Amino acid sequence: MRRVNGKLVRDTVGLWPECNVDTARKKAAAMLVSMEDGVNPNIDTKHKRTMQADQRGVLSNILEAYISAGGSSEKRTRRSL
Repeated sequence: MRRVNGKLVRDTVGLWPECNVDTARKKAAAMLVSMEDGVNPNIDTKHKRTMQADQRGVLSNILEAYISAGGSSEKRTRRSL
């Protein structure tokens, strides 16, 4: 836990079976150095997740293209036809 830009920040280094003690210590040391420089690791993690979601979000891209092409996002019923 460290303060980054005046806010208390806590982040995880990794999960135990995937990350042993030695690599966790190295990652933690690098993380603390970046936190001292003012980089919030939680924001970086959130940005990476967003980028991965955009790569996987094929269906949302298709829906946006459909709506922009003049399609409707409203639910159709028999009465509305």
